[in-house]
Amino acid sequence: MTSLEQMEAQLKLAPEQQGLWSVYRDRLDAYAQQFYRERPVLPTPQQPAPAQIGRLVMNLQNRLA
Repeated sequence: MTSLEQMEAQLKLAPEQQGLWSVYRDRLDAYAQQFYRERPVLPTPQQPAPAQIGRLVMNLQNRLA
């Protein structure tokens, strides 16, 4: 079981709450997909610091959009 499934089991949601839980789960999945789609900003000796900062700014701008 994933932790989200465990949380759902512990909440013991009523049938009328399942719709809202489904919306929450879908939004969380969409956020996770977006998060992992972004290029990580890891320092490398080949890339100068201004380029690393530029990539970080680009990732943050994409997140805000």
